[in-house]
Formats: sequence, C-alpha cells, structure tokens
Amino acid sequence: MRIDTVQRRNWREYREIRLAALKDAPSAFASTWQEESSLTASQWMERAQRSEDGDTLTIVIAADDAGRWVGLAGGFRPGDRGADAELISMWVTRGCRGHNIGPELVRAVLAWAESHGASSVGLWVNAANRPAISLYEKAGFRRTGEVDKLPSDPAQQEIRMLRRIQREGA
Repeated sequence: MRIDTVQRRNWREYREIRLAALKDAPSAFASTWQEESSLTASQWMERAQRSEDGDTLTIVIAADDAGRWVGLAGGFRPGDRGADAELISMWVTRGCRGHNIGPELVRAVLAWAESHGASSVGLWVNAANRPAISLYEKAGFRRTGEVDKLPSDPAQQEIRMLRRIQREGA
C-alpha cells in the first residue's frame, strides 16, 4: 500500500473514489452523492489542483499493491472552532477496513497540517460511527464536547474532536 497526494491529472480517479465513498457511507460526510455527482469536470479538476498545490487543501489516497485507490482523506486550512486545520472526507473501502489504511491516511493529513504550521487539527465525526471515533482517539484526537447536526442529514448528530500537534523541542 502507498499513500499519495491527489494531483490534477488524477481528477477522474479522485471523482470516482469520492463518489464511491459518498454512496457507501452517506452518513459519514457533510456533503451528499447527489450534490457532488452533479459537479462539472472543471470543478473536480479545481479540487485536484488545489490538492496538488497543497497550500490550503490536501487530498490523500491509499492505493493497494495493484494500484487501486482504496481510501481517501482530506485536510484543509485554516480550520475552525479552535483548530488550525481540519481532517475531512475520511473513507476506506469496505474490503480494506481494519488493515491499517485509516491510520496511515490520518498520519498523512496530520503531517501535511504540521508542515503548514498547524498546532491543532479538528474534525467532525458522526456520533454513531464508533469505529471512526475509535480510530481518531487512537490517533490522539479527543472529544471537545461540541455536538452539531450532520449537514447532509440533520436528523443525525456529529461530534467535534481535536488533536494538538506536538512539535519537537517544544
């Protein structure tokens, strides 16, 4: 398995995995498959270009040994609600869950955030998604006590988690 940053030339593959994630786990995202499936090619290219540029956005993917994209996560800055950056859009294909891909994706986003001077990274996670909450807690995220409605389905709740980045020598 390898972790790569989405580049402009990968916009089609990115679109494919992002839409697969939205279809597979609609309650895990603030956006919906319906919203994003209607995006134009130029909008997907713009997202991929912003990831390639890497200043305010990163999109990382996990590829298996055959080159298939099996997971993704994103980060953006500046963050909000007490964070310098945000971890977003985390997803791993069903057949690859539990194979250490999630932690690797989280590490890649945290490394990107730290390289851009972030001292804290926040995220929102569906309150019912126990496996994701456990993954984030193992990665050092802590619950803040904040709760909000899931933007894509206001009948569900999401919780806020935050992780401080420890700098060497600090």
